Amino acid sequence: MVEETARGRPVTFQGKDPGEDFQFYYRQHWIRLGPYVLRMVLISLAVFGIGILLLMFIGITEPIARRAVLVFLLCIFIMTQLDFLSRFYKYFLHVVIITDRKVHRIKKTLLATNEHESVDLWVLQDIRKSQRGIIQNMLGYGTIILEAQNTTLRLHFTPRIDSHYHQIIQMRERARQGLTEQILEETQKPKQ
Repeated sequence: MVEETARGRPVTFQGKDPGEDFQFYYRQHWIRLGPYVLRMVLISLAVFGIGILLLMFIGITEPIARRAVLVFLLCIFIMTQLDFLSRFYKYFLHVVIITDRKVHRIKKTLLATNEHESVDLWVLQDIRKSQRGIIQNMLGYGTIILEAQNTTLRLHFTPRIDSHYHQIIQMRERARQGLTEQILEETQKPKQ
């Protein structure tokens, strides 16, 4: 498990308590980007196809009309690329971090969103996983549902769901064992 960066510094992130030890992290499954990649590729191919069709085969003779068509197609192409880039950053900045005490879900976008949800491992009453459909089962992703007393934290598009599910269960048991040991130590101390 990663505890230090390549330069020997401890792993830090937004919302980390000083006593927490980093265990592992993951991003959502790559399939989350699938529809956006497909849309970008199809629109880009359509723009190039329309451009070649209009400028080469049909032949627009007026220079102003040719430039207008090129500018219009270029704007569509650039907007498509920027839309995909913003969705890629959104995908990349959505991270789930598991420490020895908590599960953190951090969602960010470039400018507008900065969400951080966390739940203590030792208070988790139920940990479930859900894989619905053939594709989720074949590609090994799904949703992990963490339920505490008044909180439900859903971790959608979790990659390698079986591995992460079992790791979170093990981390919860370690957190509960550590809390039990801490309580026993406090009760056995002589009162002054």
